[in-house]
Amino acid sequence: MYDPLKLLTFTVNFDIDASSEGVAGELLAQKVHDHLKNLSDEELVEESTKFFQWIVQKRITTHLAYAESILVYFHSRNLLLEKKKVQTFKKQQKPRYVVIYDMNGKVFSKIYNSVREIQEDTGKKPSKLCKYLL
Repeated sequence: MYDPLKLLTFTVNFDIDASSEGVAGELLAQKVHDHLKNLSDEELVEESTKFFQWIVQKRITTHLAYAESILVYFHSRNLLLEKKKVQTFKKQQKPRYVVIYDMNGKVFSKIYNSVREIQEDTGKKPSKLCKYLL
């Protein structure tokens, strides 16, 4: 989970109560918002990169409200505006495209099944995507 405050520890929940998870997520999101408000512009850009990498590479299901709250915060600071939603739904079942992200020196990749999935994460129209053949 995206945890800039380093508050989380490894736990296993066998029976998750959705209402308690929501309250805990809201409290943690508020703490993260407070932490992000105290960062310089450069540090905030770095944290936005870490957050973007987390929501792109992981399938967010259990901490959706938490992630959406933080994405809204970054949008309010004019960051990650191309990413509209936390979840990217698979449109097809066959992996076809490897996208390599280079964000402020942080390089990571993700395999996509369709151009529409790439568009949801990057905000670029399909005609604006550059294809490199190997």
